[in-house]
Amino acid sequence: MEVPQQPVLHVEARVNSNSDGIIIRTDLIREEVTKWLTDNFVVLSLGQEISSFEGLTEPHAQAIDTVIVTECCGGDFESGAYRLHQVELDVQAYQLRTPFEQETSQHTQLLEDSMDNRDDDSKAKIWILPSRELDGLWESLQFDQPIKSTLLGAITRMVSLFSRKYSKWTINWNRLILLWGPPGTGKTSLCRGLAQKLAIRVGKHYPQSKLVEINAHSLGSKYFGESGKLVSKIFENLESLLEEEEDTFVCVMVDEIETLAARRERALGANEPFDSVRAVNALLTGLDRMKTHPNVVVICTSNLVSALDQAFLDRVDIKQLIPYLSNRAIYGIYRECLEEMSRCGIIEGSSFDVIQVNPENPQTALQYVEQATETLTLPTFDEMLLNYQMFPDAVPKQLGDAASESVGLSGRTIRRLPALSLVLYSQSVRSNIRAAVHALRTGIASETQAKRASSSTAGAESASSPFHLTVTASVASALALGSAAYLYGQEAFASTPAEEGLHATQYPWEHAKWNKTFDHAALRRGFQVYREVCASCHSLTRVPWRSFVGVMHTVDEMKAMAEENEYDTEPNDQGEIEQRPGKLSDYIPAPYKNEEAARAANGGALPPDLSLIVKGRHGGCDYIFSLLTGYPDEPPAGATVQEGMNFNPYFPGTAIAMGRVLFDGVVEYEDGTPATTSQMAKDVVEFLNWAAEPEMDDRKKMGVKAITLLTGLFAISVWVKRYKWSPIKTRKIVYSPPVSPRR
Repeated sequence: MEVPQQPVLHVEARVNSNSDGIIIRTDLIREEVTKWLTDNFVVLSLGQEISSFEGLTEPHAQAIDTVIVTECCGGDFESGAYRLHQVELDVQAYQLRTPFEQETSQHTQLLEDSMDNRDDDSKAKIWILPSRELDGLWESLQFDQPIKSTLLGAITRMVSLFSRKYSKWTINWNRLILLWGPPGTGKTSLCRGLAQKLAIRVGKHYPQSKLVEINAHSLGSKYFGESGKLVSKIFENLESLLEEEEDTFVCVMVDEIETLAARRERALGANEPFDSVRAVNALLTGLDRMKTHPNVVVICTSNLVSALDQAFLDRVDIKQLIPYLSNRAIYGIYRECLEEMSRCGIIEGSSFDVIQVNPENPQTALQYVEQATETLTLPTFDEMLLNYQMFPDAVPKQLGDAASESVGLSGRTIRRLPALSLVLYSQSVRSNIRAAVHALRTGIASETQAKRASSSTAGAESASSPFHLTVTASVASALALGSAAYLYGQEAFASTPAEEGLHATQYPWEHAKWNKTFDHAALRRGFQVYREVCASCHSLTRVPWRSFVGVMHTVDEMKAMAEENEYDTEPNDQGEIEQRPGKLSDYIPAPYKNEEAARAANGGALPPDLSLIVKGRHGGCDYIFSLLTGYPDEPPAGATVQEGMNFNPYFPGTAIAMGRVLFDGVVEYEDGTPATTSQMAKDVVEFLNWAAEPEMDDRKKMGVKAITLLTGLFAISVWVKRYKWSPIKTRKIVYSPPVSPRR
């Protein structure tokens, strides 16, 4: 019988740092704290901080500063509270190290002074972890997704699994992590905070930890062939450090890795010096040699992931995107910065609340209340959305608006804006919270304007260069010629056959012929299939009820169908919006109120609107007919689809969220036509073709009239040319002067 694995609750016990630099045995404290927590606590909550240690043995109680519950891995407790008998405690004890406690081992010193120092740039910096300088950095980082916990858990498991002594020829990984994304999103800070947390998390296996920051740009040299030697030398020293200190966990950080791992084929194609290729080769060789050591993890950052060499990207185990922050994360940063400035006495304290005008009567209206307090206390983002959105002048609402206005700014800009804006746009030494938020929004507007001007200036300068103008003119001419050849040479579709997967079979659609019209009985049956099968998920919002009149239904039939739906009226005198029955001028309503509701009802997939689906898919009618009739009973051998998806060879990727919807007899036609799968698919495809171009019949009629008229005009022009214009054009005018008689 399989025993379910318990969630792991991570607890960190911080040990007091001694002024004399004495290092305390954290392994003994770890065991003692684990036993003390088990004996004295029943429930622990995330974020809980314990500073009183009654019941703990005296030497250990004096040595411990605080005990904090950090996170739980593998648990799904919404309350954040965990019963200790339901979890596995993982207690880590650590002591913060100061810069003055740096160890002076031979290999650490070699690493710091590696290579001949001809310039002033240091090649690497060593941090002894956990470092006091990095304390609090991890907690200050805010992201929209659980990036921090995901990376920390994955790397911790990666390090622990490497100690299982598996075959390196069977399982191959490099413990190489790449954080990539736009500038200013916190990649460098995340690397340092991640190294700090890893040092604490792997403390059971490695009593000592170090962070080695490699200065990538300092490894370049003006001397030919020297860059590759510098990269090789620093990795040789790193390997010596790992061999000498096997009980030390080393986290290697390379910021802006594109400096060392630029694409070699691009460098060779641009006739750059071969020295850059040697540096990349040295980097790849060094990474391959380091992966044999179990006590090292390499974390790199990059703003230009497209510029990285493919061999380097192939060695990366974890590629994590660090995107721009959303308004939720930005609000949390602003809230943290403003509360910190209030704690320091820069901003006056305030508290905010929403209460009823008459507490004794729950039916009375709500009012916004703002009170002066000793320190500033701002609500969380969810509390702001729930309670303060109806009050435009409320400080939390204005701070939320400021966060929305800051979307797109870099993380470092967002961090400095609260204090910088107060310095620039406030004259008082101590400001209230309203003045601080007003100054913040002014600073945000200034930053946004500067960013917009910088982007437009860069684009204008690029567009005004002679080379750019020449290239633009050449590309425009080529595009014009190519577009004309493509549009007039063959039928144009939104996607290519390669993008659409298996190409659909071409069927002889009768209405596609130039002298044929729609089968209006099929259109009526196709609309019935849409209403009874497709309309529950797919919209047809570009088609009004009136367009059916005279094509497949009568006026009375369409009025009855339209009145089955309700539409919003214009606001009345009291500003209320009422409902009215539908009219022929209304458009067919969508099955869902908005896109979010559609995704929620369909497992995250968005059913497309069918108004122009025939024109928006390569293959048109052939593709949709093949898609509707192409669901096999079972996927073919070797084909796999994700859970919740369905196999269809005609859909791109063969995995489609929509299951088979057409089965024999699912619709009972009004005219008695057998409702087979292929018949229903044909009818609904013809109806969707009509919905995409309802003017097709009129267009063909107009074409026949135009051809007839132009043929007659052409015959008349030939007759006029032959019998009227040709004699005039070919006639010869001769002048014969009069001859006087001879005398």
